[in-house]
Amino acid sequence: MNADASFTESNWYDITGEQKYIEIVGNGITGNASNARALDWDGNERLKGDLYVGCNSDSTGGVKIARIPDPPTTDGTYTLQATVASGIVTYTWIAGV
Repeated sequence: MNADASFTESNWYDITGEQKYIEIVGNGITGNASNARALDWDGNERLKGDLYVGCNSDSTGGVKIARIPDPPTTDGTYTLQATVASGIVTYTWIAGV
């Protein structure tokens, strides 16, 4: 990585050459670069996997933060609905609410 004042961990991270990340944790393999986590210069963090909060000291347990689906691309008014079934939260965009 050739970015000033940047930091990378692990090997085989994916960098576009645009120097848009200040910190990257790579999780790829030879010939298949991949980022597990990337922090850009504006403070936006991108995670490849899920996010858990309130974990134990050994990084187990915790509560998984549910993924919110991409917003609709059609003009209109939408409401984000949360549904809980058997303790699992899912989110859905509802049109015209």
